[in-house]
Amino acid sequence: MKLFPDETILLESDTGELTLTTHRVRLQASQIGRHRLTSILLSELQACEIRYSSSPTMLIWGGLTILFGFLIGDSLPVTIGLVLGLLMIGAYLYSRRQIMQLTAGQVAITVRIEGMGLKNATRFIDAVEAAKNNLV
Repeated sequence: MKLFPDETILLESDTGELTLTTHRVRLQASQIGRHRLTSILLSELQACEIRYSSSPTMLIWGGLTILFGFLIGDSLPVTIGLVLGLLMIGAYLYSRRQIMQLTAGQVAITVRIEGMGLKNATRFIDAVEAAKNNLV
């Protein structure tokens, strides 16, 4: 990233994909077959959000399916109940999402923060808000 003459880097993620400077927030991420570059000037930044979502009904149905399989007691229903229940519990674990989103108009930087943790994501948003406040 080429910095503006009076711009300095304030924070950078461990992977280097997400960068906060005195003037902007930039996400530069690459995966196999995809590349994404999104930059938002702090003067244009409108909102910062941390969001958590999951499907707890899948966890409940998974537990109930395993329980009913054992209540029936035959080997086939127990096996089917275990397999289906574990699949539903796996679907619940897969459905859990922790997301940090920074928006400016119709442009948004959306980052999954499972590895970052809630505390570090909150620190990042605090730093973004402080940098925006210092810019104004």
